[in-house]
Order: sequence, then C-alpha cells, then structure tokens
Amino acid sequence: MIRDAEPGDLADLAGILGAWVAETVWMPKLHTAAQDLWFVGELVRRSTVRVAGRPAVGFLARQGAEVDALYLAPEARRKGFGGG
Repeated sequence: MIRDAEPGDLADLAGILGAWVAETVWMPKLHTAAQDLWFVGELVRRSTVRVAGRPAVGFLARQGAEVDALYLAPEARRKGFGGG
C-alpha cells in the first residue's frame, strides 16, 4: 500500500531514517532521534511524502521531480516496493 504521509507516521519515518544511518558505515552519525523526528516533520511539511505500508516501512519525499529522501526499513527491502 502506497499512500500520503500522515502526522501519525512521523515516528516510524524517523525510525526508518535513523536505522539507515546506523547501518550505513560511511554515513556519519550526526543527529539524535529527536533531530531525525524534526527532520521528517519538515519533509512532510515542505515536500510531497509518500509512505509504503501501515505501519510505515518506507517513504519517498519529493519536490516536483526532485527526490529529497528515499528510505526503506531493512525488513521491507527487496519486497517490490520500488516496482512499477
């Protein structure tokens, strides 16, 4: 299920982002969980954010044709969410 982001999704989206940063060796760990939550809130406020699943297992944020963020939770990868 792909849908628009809702306010209740923010904690899930922040968790997905934080998990990606934690598991990505080359990505510096610069932000707290609270800062991740603020960041995804700003994405939802200023971008079009589409969410995969309920609860959320991934999200894409874009402004027009420009992708601002694209993340999937580890358990959602290779499950066809990116398929057309």
